[in-house]
Amino acid sequence: MVRFTQMLNSHARALGRLGGLAGGRAGGAARAKALTPERRKEIARNAALARWDGRVPEIVRDRFWTWADNLDETINTNVDTATVMYQVCAFGSREQKRWLARRYGVDAVKLWISNTPRNGLTFDQMVEWIPRSKARAIVEMRSAAESLWDNR
Repeated sequence: MVRFTQMLNSHARALGRLGGLAGGRAGGAARAKALTPERRKEIARNAALARWDGRVPEIVRDRFWTWADNLDETINTNVDTATVMYQVCAFGSREQKRWLARRYGVDAVKLWISNTPRNGLTFDQMVEWIPRSKARAIVEMRSAAESLWDNR
């Protein structure tokens, strides 16, 4: 008696031997070859605009409550990097912080925190990204009043 999963696996192997495994790679090349250069440029332009238009994505829009009325006209994720990083690092959820790391890169977030000692983040908010010793040094660089507020 042949089990159903064994039968499926044998069929999949047979299809793979017929060239089904290379279909994705070959299909993309064939599609690109069939498109006109103008159409390829249009597709690439639309993809770039979708990635880099600077609009604040839905996942983090609630972090920008003070700009709610005209968020798309006020905040641009390509230009207002410090504002975006602060709002998400200070008030963002775990998923929003993951978006920040994907959007700008973990190294860029760490660099912003390290190079901007008066970034407004508390010690606890900084240690999510940078080592405790570095966060402690940043806190110590701040004025006495700021340190009192951070260590409350």
